[in-house]
Amino acid sequence: MQINILARRTLGFTTSCALAGTVLFSQPSEAQAAPCGSSTATVAADTWDKFGVYAIAAGCAVGTAVAQMDFSQCYASGKTYSALVSSMVTWWNQMAGNSWAKIGPRALEVDGKILSGTVVLGTERVFCTPGPVDTSDIKIRVTKDGGKAKTDVEICKMAKNGSSTEEFDYTWAKGKDNIGDTESRTVKSAKDKILCVRLNNKSTAKKFSYKISAVRR
Repeated sequence: MQINILARRTLGFTTSCALAGTVLFSQPSEAQAAPCGSSTATVAADTWDKFGVYAIAAGCAVGTAVAQMDFSQCYASGKTYSALVSSMVTWWNQMAGNSWAKIGPRALEVDGKILSGTVVLGTERVFCTPGPVDTSDIKIRVTKDGGKAKTDVEICKMAKNGSSTEEFDYTWAKGKDNIGDTESRTVKSAKDKILCVRLNNKSTAKKFSYKISAVRR
């Protein structure tokens, strides 16, 4: 499923409709939800804008508006890309404690680093790569570490032109029999995309504890 979450963008500026989670559909009469949720769309749009700013400063971006920028030179140099990711992670940490505080996203780096935590009482947790990834295939692993809540997992690709594509959508069943189990999904054609994962606790009085990681294939 692919939906355009951002109709118009300029460097360093995200349109108000994207920040509000407004979605533009090819069939306006049919109500649909944005892939991975409106909060994910906000995080992805902000991340693309900031990555564009850093890429221009690094001298590896070609173009003026994020939606049309060519970041090939950024991905081609491992040193340049690593420096950009490092800057983006620092920016992510600032945003997560400031303007994104109510969303509570976490940076999902594609180096195998394991993130853990608990989604409680019918809430959600959003994870996004701190910038567009530099390789084609990314494997995302989610392990149920504890709890009994029924929990949905959505994995999406967020392009620089604002389009969002849902790659996977699966559900951890309610109960404790599946504690310790791991689900792995490989996102194809991930290069030049921001990857986002949303864990959505569907139970009102139960917890879902997790471990999540992403790694290049």
